[in-house]
Amino acid sequence: MTAEQIAENFESVRNQIKEAEKKSGRKEGCVKLCAVSKFHPAEDVLAALKTGQTLFGENRVQESFAKFTQINSVSKIKPDLHIIGSLQTNKVKKAVEIASCIQSVDREELLAEIEKQCAKIEKKIEVLFEIHTGEDSKSGYKEKSVLLKSVENCANGIYPHIVPKGLMTMAPFTQDEKPSGTTGSTTGGTTGTNGGTSTGGSTGTTTGTDNGSSGSNDSSSTGNTDNSGTGDSTGSDSSNTGTSTSTEAPRYFYDGSGNRVDVTQMPDGSWQDANGTSYTFYENGVKDSNGNEYYYDPPANGNSSVEVGSKADFYDTQGNHIICTMDENGNWVDSEGNVYTFGEKGVTDSNGNFYPY
Repeated sequence: MTAEQIAENFESVRNQIKEAEKKSGRKEGCVKLCAVSKFHPAEDVLAALKTGQTLFGENRVQESFAKFTQINSVSKIKPDLHIIGSLQTNKVKKAVEIASCIQSVDREELLAEIEKQCAKIEKKIEVLFEIHTGEDSKSGYKEKSVLLKSVENCANGIYPHIVPKGLMTMAPFTQDEKPSGTTGSTTGGTTGTNGGTSTGGSTGTTTGTDNGSSGSNDSSSTGNTDNSGTGDSTGSDSSNTGTSTSTEAPRYFYDGSGNRVDVTQMPDGSWQDANGTSYTFYENGVKDSNGNEYYYDPPANGNSSVEVGSKADFYDTQGNHIICTMDENGNWVDSEGNVYTFGEKGVTDSNGNFYPY
């Protein structure tokens, strides 16, 4: 994309947000746009900064750490980065170094790790607590009592470096307006952050610096999303909020056997391989049209130079969340004693089973 195209896209989205604010009776400027910049190079972010866009969202910590370190070294305008999507505990160290907010806190263990890493660098960080209201593949607190316990622990000073700012949720991926509206009413009124920052209140979608993508709808929410304008986002109305009208660069991932799968975006916004199989990209991996899921994003710390007791997690081919702990022998071990090795393409257990990222 050219800088001119990016500027035009932002102008279009901002106008749509203004219209949505007006229609909903909200004060102009109360909605804050978070531009999802994952899969986009530093040059695109720099172009977006020149349009006045300063808030960005990323969910791949390794990618964003390198990208925004570069941006901060060359740009006079400093971006404000939020981490969106599921966050692995072993990614927290780099996440808190580069971001001002973690938008998807979904468990007590993650809070403890955020506090631990923030304390090391004497930094306070804002967080949003994610409530599970969508598909099973989405993260979030499912039990109100567990969520309240985490909030109470913050209020009681157990996590002095963590600043709770509100709630976040992802509406179900559906064309049916009713479920999305129900999700909004579940969290509405308590999910805003400082003057209606769009991470709740009305669970809509984020707009990325994408080819013509727009995330504005009748609720004007531009909070968390799990893609970058590739057709996976849903708002609280039936407007087209995720599908791009022009194609992005080809992508690839690794399937359950460790084979690389190259996919290309079709004119209708879908992603297909050479055999015509369709794929959907979301926060934890890729799902094909046959219902198979493939996970990605390797841990940043691999298998070496890791403190005893450190945590690393991944998803197996059944979608189970496997949490490993580094033992005194330098092995990643789960709660049942199984040993895992984290590689470039995925995780291998002691029985030789391979789980791709």
